[in-house]
This record gives sequence, C-alpha cells and structure tokens, in this order.
Amino acid sequence: MEWWSAALAFVGAGLGSTVSWVVARRDIAQREAAARADVGQRIEQSNLEEWGRRFTAALAGVSSESTRQRALSRVLLVQLGQSDLATAEEKQLVLAVLDAGARIDGDGEDVTRFRAGMLVDEVVYVEDTEDDPDSEGGAP
Repeated sequence: MEWWSAALAFVGAGLGSTVSWVVARRDIAQREAAARADVGQRIEQSNLEEWGRRFTAALAGVSSESTRQRALSRVLLVQLGQSDLATAEEKQLVLAVLDAGARIDGDGEDVTRFRAGMLVDEVVYVEDTEDDPDSEGGAP
C-alpha cells in the first residue's frame, strides 16, 4: 500500500505542476497581447499626431507670401488628404481647405462670383481704358 501513496503523490505533483505551467503560459500570452496592443495604439497615436503637425504646417504654408511655399503646401495637403492615417472627417477638412483655396485669390476675394451653370460665352469682359468713356473692351 505504501507504493500507492508514493505513486499518487508523484502523479498529483506532476498534475499540479502541469496546471501551474499552463496557467502561467496563458497569463504570459495575455500580457504579451496587451503589450502589443498598447504599442500598436501608441504607434497609431504618434502617426495621428504627426499627421496633425503636417496639416498645421501645410495650412500655414498655404497662406504664405511665397508662391513656391503655397504650391508646396497645396501638394502636401493633397497628400495628407490621401493618407491612410486620415479619417473620413479629416479628408473632408482637407478637401474643404483646398476648395476654399481654389476659390479665394491672393487678396482674399471670392473669385467664384459667377452664377452656377453660367457659360463662358455668357461672360462679357469690359476693359476700362480711361481714354475713351464710350469704348468697351479696348475696341476702337
């Protein structure tokens, strides 16, 4: 009978060790998964912050006095609007900025004063020559 006690003690110890090992491995796997998710979230947050910095820089450049700076900033805005990092709301914001930039000239005037559907043939250009008050379009 004594050897049954020893055998059961040995089996019990082995079973207890196996259960402890399985539980420890599961805990380690959960911690590793949480750490990977945390790192992924930090990387995503960092990318979004970088997108925001670039968008802010592009907005500052669009209003620059330098023609080259304005052009480069518009290119940057287009690229930011096509980025996978941008949300749908951010992409709409980029499009709104680009649309407004296309409608507003350097003096801040809205250049889309023509009514919707107006044909170019309907537009009459009159040049003031100040020489002859009856003259239109510089024609004699």
